[in-house]
Amino acid sequence: MAGINRALISGYDRIIYENKDIQNNSKVCVFISHKSSDMDAAEAVARYLMQNNIDVYLDKKDADLQKKTKEKDAQGIVDSIEKALKCSTHILVLVSDQTKESWWVPYEVGYSKKGKKKIASALLVGYVDDFPDYLKIEETIKSPDEFKTYAQKLKRLDAPYGTLFENAGQNVSNPSELESYIRRIV
Repeated sequence: MAGINRALISGYDRIIYENKDIQNNSKVCVFISHKSSDMDAAEAVARYLMQNNIDVYLDKKDADLQKKTKEKDAQGIVDSIEKALKCSTHILVLVSDQTKESWWVPYEVGYSKKGKKKIASALLVGYVDDFPDYLKIEETIKSPDEFKTYAQKLKRLDAPYGTLFENAGQNVSNPSELESYIRRIV
């Protein structure tokens, strides 16, 4: 099973996501905040998370947001971003040299902070060496291993007990092994 990009949800299903109380929604969704020039990296991050059964919101596939951007409809852009953030549980900020020139990334972080979203930021390879001060007070990801750990943590939030095979770290091939495993978690 794979996660989805919620920006692709449309029609009635989108209305349900946008109006759902995210606190009662157990499915993790990561809003990927980035400068548009870092879209390749954002898509790679989104793919990795979705392959790990984590939902994402990546703006490139949001038809309404793209339309509002093309029309230069500032209020429509703000509304689209806020709706996407409301139906996300986390925000992941991709930090590069380009990020400091973004007007939207700080807005998305501020709106997320106000909405009590979990905030993390990741340094993109080959770019800046450090995070802006306003991101240093949140979770920071500086290496591929730290990113994998972050993804695993998100995955555990969706399925705190994981699967028997995943948590056991081994193949459970006979009933006695399965019983032994079950007793360990009870």
